[in-house]
Amino acid sequence: MSANIVSDPINAAMIEAINRIGHIMGLQTIAEGVENEATLEKLRSLGVDYAQGYSIAKPRPLPCKLNNVVPGYPLACPIPLKVAV
Repeated sequence: MSANIVSDPINAAMIEAINRIGHIMGLQTIAEGVENEATLEKLRSLGVDYAQGYSIAKPRPLPCKLNNVVPGYPLACPIPLKVAV
């Protein structure tokens, strides 16, 4: 859903609403499919907590030491969007 957030105001409004609901519920939010810097900046401005996608890192297997990992399932680790203070 985050793919056209910069050019589609309806999509941006949906992501903003979902993010707000998540935060009201005490949850952190993550956006997937972040393909460029403009999308990443828009997500930051909306207050999304984490993002993952090809512009951040290409998919890769998780380290073998983690439990309950499905072999061969590629994941890119999400990055935090908020600066720690």
